[in-house]
Amino acid sequence: MNVNVVLQRIRQAMAEKNLKQIDISRGTGIPQPTLSRSFSQAAKVTPTHRKICKYLGISLTEDMGGAGAQALHQAVLDAWDGTERHAQALANLVRAAARASAASSTWGKSS
Repeated sequence: MNVNVVLQRIRQAMAEKNLKQIDISRGTGIPQPTLSRSFSQAAKVTPTHRKICKYLGISLTEDMGGAGAQALHQAVLDAWDGTERHAQALANLVRAAARASAASSTWGKSS
């Protein structure tokens, strides 16, 4: 899911429930500076966003039915041998690819 869509949903839920970042911080245990960064510097959906969404009752899985999700699902089905061990190996590969993608997006940027 796109981080901008997630942030929009979080902000909408916060407005509907009349919550501020400090309320979210208290309710989730996420430090307020971390919350602030997650709202202003987010390049992808992070565990912090997922924790906020869980706290606010926002589902992140309902929009995973697009063409990209279907292609990913089919690729997994094509590659998976049906065992739990292989499922874990494929999940680890996907996570490693996500980390590599995140790392490559920061290459060449000055610190």
